[in-house]
Amino acid sequence: MHYRHRLSVLLLTSTLSASIAAGACGDWKGRSPLAPAGLGSISPFTLGVAPTQLLRRPAVVSTCPSRQAFEVPFNLRLRSDSSSELFLNQVRLQFTDSTGVVGPGMSMRQSDLIGQFGSVGIPPLGWREFPLTVPVGCTTQPVGNLSIFVETVDALGGFSGQTMKHVIR
Repeated sequence: MHYRHRLSVLLLTSTLSASIAAGACGDWKGRSPLAPAGLGSISPFTLGVAPTQLLRRPAVVSTCPSRQAFEVPFNLRLRSDSSSELFLNQVRLQFTDSTGVVGPGMSMRQSDLIGQFGSVGIPPLGWREFPLTVPVGCTTQPVGNLSIFVETVDALGGFSGQTMKHVIR
């Protein structure tokens, strides 16, 4: 009887360990049931920019009193990894020049984004690009890093955010 009990415990332990290991190696996109809340969660979208190398160009209209202003045009790319529609909720942009001087931040709420793009929906398992232009160089040097924070909201009201940095040349 004792042998049978040890064999059952060993079999149960092996099965549980194999299940956890298989889940860790697969393509599963959810949060591990053993992970604390907030750890190991996967974002429902992938963030990128195009072109991948951001280049400044002289601004057509400059309000800088003493130097040439520049602008950096790019497309913000969001690919949904969700089976439900996502909505762009906010975008925050922060430029820091090569000397460490932080330029004025740019923040766009969902109402601003709807006014600019008409709609902010990202189709389930689809993608969407949002063309943006960032002014740089009026109060800073025109080269540096651009921090991009994007937040989406799903149809159930769940929020998810991501931040990325890009070099501006």
